[in-house]
Amino acid sequence: MPRWRTPEKGGDVMRRVLSLFLGVALCGGLALAQWVPHDPIYIYGNKDFTWENGVVGGSGTPDDPYIIEGWIIDTLGYDYGIYISNTTSHFVIRNCLIRYPQEKAGIFLSAVKNGVIEDCAIWGGRVGIQLLAASKITIHRNAVGYCDYGILISTGSNDNIIYENSVIACGLPARDEGLSNRWYHEGKGNYWSDYRGMDRD
Repeated sequence: MPRWRTPEKGGDVMRRVLSLFLGVALCGGLALAQWVPHDPIYIYGNKDFTWENGVVGGSGTPDDPYIIEGWIIDTLGYDYGIYISNTTSHFVIRNCLIRYPQEKAGIFLSAVKNGVIEDCAIWGGRVGIQLLAASKITIHRNAVGYCDYGILISTGSNDNIIYENSVIACGLPARDEGLSNRWYHEGKGNYWSDYRGMDRD
């Protein structure tokens, strides 16, 4: 049986998050009304953090990061669901549902610092979440399923934190090609649906 790679006190939270995202992302229903449809988001620098690109609040500072939140994005015909490159402003991607990233990735960050990806669901495609030459990124409480790669930390991505994520039925749940990345925080790790080893915690 797969096990939750977190302390027992965190298991119930992760199960609730996983159940919510599984039910909504795979089956649809009333909860979809919480998300608003949006075209794929492409941000090529700090100047592109705008309302047109899905930003609903914030000013890009550590205390007031840009917020990208509440969108449902279908990526059919596009390479990415959310693409951000060459930024240093602080931002949070939160509560987004991204479906069918067939060609590249649901969320892709390249040459980016100071970001958070949390409480998102990504289903069905090549890569769920990918970092390339990105640092100081936190990835937590996300659900990724039915992708070739779940979470891919590519070359040059260092000093990132990845924890409390659920990766379900992906060909390769996770890959880390960077340095000094942590796949746990305060005793909390990640859940892999096909994990068969022993828990460190």
